[in-house]
Formats: sequence, structure tokens, C-alpha cells
Amino acid sequence: MKKLGFPIIHIIGLPGAGKTTLSKKLSAKYHLPVFYIGAYRSKFPSSDEGEADAWVALFKDLSSGRTVSLKRPA
Repeated sequence: MKKLGFPIIHIIGLPGAGKTTLSKKLSAKYHLPVFYIGAYRSKFPSSDEGEADAWVALFKDLSSGRTVSLKRPA
């Protein structure tokens, strides 16, 4: 398996908790990219299984070194 050149940090929380603010600060301080799960959620059904599938797809792309969306969905 190809090793990533950066750590994967999960930031989770309720809406309005400051996840985006924290991710931007960590990104700036440690020069890390930020990946948003929303770009993956839109590809799967809105269900518990769809949520899990979105996370699996994101991690597969990160692990394989494929380019993933860095933009926060509107």
C-alpha cells in the first residue's frame, strides 16, 4: 500500500461546531490539504449505507493517491 505524505485527521461535529474553521487553521499551520466528504456524499444515496460508502470511497481515493476534491461543496 502506498503511504500518504501527510496524516489523515478526521474532524467531526454538529453543524456550526467549527469544523471548517478548525480544518482551515490546521491546514494553514501544518500545510495540509483539506478534503470534504460532501463531494463524495452526493454520489451515494442519503442513508446510513450511503454515508459509509462515501467514506470508503474517499479513503480508497486517498490511499491510491488519486486526486480528490479539495473544495467545500456549496
